[in-house]
Amino acid sequence: MQRKQTLIDFPDPFGIRAIRAIRAINEHALLRNDADREARAARLAPRKVTDFTKLVEHVGRTVKSEGRPCSYLPWKSALKEYSRVPPYTGKLPDDWHWLPSDLMNFAADIAQPGWPEPRADLIEFAITFLEADVMLFRSGYVKRHLIRRLQQSELSGDQVSRIDSILRRAVVQGAGMEEFRAFRKIAAHLCLLGHLPDLRQWLEEKSRGAILTIDRADGELFAKIMGSAELSEPDLNRALAVNFFGPSKWGVVYPEMRKVVRAGKLVKEPSQQIKHNAYLMLEAIRRREAAQSKSQS
Repeated sequence: MQRKQTLIDFPDPFGIRAIRAIRAINEHALLRNDADREARAARLAPRKVTDFTKLVEHVGRTVKSEGRPCSYLPWKSALKEYSRVPPYTGKLPDDWHWLPSDLMNFAADIAQPGWPEPRADLIEFAITFLEADVMLFRSGYVKRHLIRRLQQSELSGDQVSRIDSILRRAVVQGAGMEEFRAFRKIAAHLCLLGHLPDLRQWLEEKSRGAILTIDRADGELFAKIMGSAELSEPDLNRALAVNFFGPSKWGVVYPEMRKVVRAGKLVKEPSQQIKHNAYLMLEAIRRREAAQSKSQS
């Protein structure tokens, strides 16, 4: 029985069939992107954005929590109370249990790159979401990407002022690791544009006295400690000693970097955490400025 010939049986020395196949795949992807763009524009309708912004703003004022508890219960409870007598006319799910999921799905959609168009209501939702400090499943991921979207947007003076307050709160109250890294990036971005003239001085004051340990040091801090001429050899050895069973026992005091003090559990104290957060954000600003000046030279 003769086997049916396929395209594989014919030689393609110039890759013409492969090129045509790639073009077909790209055309299909473009059509799919266009369809998704239209569907996303419908999902992010202005009325829906306004309704969810009011939802986040209202519930954010009612949530009572100390610091930043890693618990979804306060927000779930507040959303449950909100669903009983909503202060706006937006459509709510029949079962309140779906409200947190609907909120996070909507926020995740806004957090994705490629906004349909520069829209002030999307910026307002992103800032309101960060101000409310929503704590639900996937909220850290959403915040990180919302910060990125804000960094790519043109912001008004009032919006920059609100972001300034959010950044200072993140330093004092703390934030998730990836979330705080995004805060540091947008702080450096806005400072480079000259939008936050007072933030740097505030960070310098807050970071004074921070104990910097080798177990939390990056390459630049390690080089500073190694190259410090103010540290004696015994102090340098203590500062560079690694404790494999816990935090480093010794650290250097910022910003002088001339004194080695006991660290250990002291770095977990709230006051030291604030100082360390301020140091990290300040270093992000300095490195961004150094990179900018280097690229211009």
